[in-house]
Amino acid sequence: MSNLFRNHFERVQAAKAAAKTAADPAAETMDGTTPHDHLMAQLTTHISQLKGVQSTERKVELKAEFVGTYLPYIEGVLHEEPGMNDPIMTQVMVWLLDTGEFAKAAEIAFYALEHDLDMPSRFTRGLAVWMAEEFGEAGIRSEADGTEGPGLFVLRDIAEMTDGKDMPDQVSAKLHKALGFAFERDGETQDRRAALVHYNRAIELHDKCGLKKRRDDLEKKVNAADQDPDGGNPANRTQTQQPSP
Repeated sequence: MSNLFRNHFERVQAAKAAAKTAADPAAETMDGTTPHDHLMAQLTTHISQLKGVQSTERKVELKAEFVGTYLPYIEGVLHEEPGMNDPIMTQVMVWLLDTGEFAKAAEIAFYALEHDLDMPSRFTRGLAVWMAEEFGEAGIRSEADGTEGPGLFVLRDIAEMTDGKDMPDQVSAKLHKALGFAFERDGETQDRRAALVHYNRAIELHDKCGLKKRRDDLEKKVNAADQDPDGGNPANRTQTQQPSP
């Protein structure tokens, strides 16, 4: 059996076992414990290791190492959707976001929100507030330092899933600010208009969100593009034919 095939086989078997565990987390192994018990023990160990580390950078590195232990189980839960409270799901969701795996973190977050899962015990924020604030802040950071962030599609999904959920206005403002950045980054006139909508909403929710000048500058660009039949894009302009000598 080749290494490639063996690795694939092991992943498939792990996913099947995780799905079975998700469907029946109380099923006991030969030593009288459940696979879920083993993962919870591992999670406790990993959390303890993180508490002993002061460096934020090193913590992120460790989280990136740790999440692989739980991903087969997570895939099984997402497939079976048992819908029960599970600290493994929400804790790994947090670690995935911390390590920049935004799409996977969002996938778990949607499942957790749909089934009303609790956040890990040390969190004072509810799930919807955590989603809006953490994904929003990640989008804002990516604009500031030029790193890869959640991206427009993930942010739009987060906004849709948390729409109507009770949360502080400043948290909602962060998500709208991040969405505005993501739309503006695309550069098309229609996307800039969408960015303006989100900037205005962020300012309505939090007057000191730091967007007024950027909103005003973008508004001027959009107005100028509206007056330009070529939409402000030089590539759309045809060159004037020079008369023959």
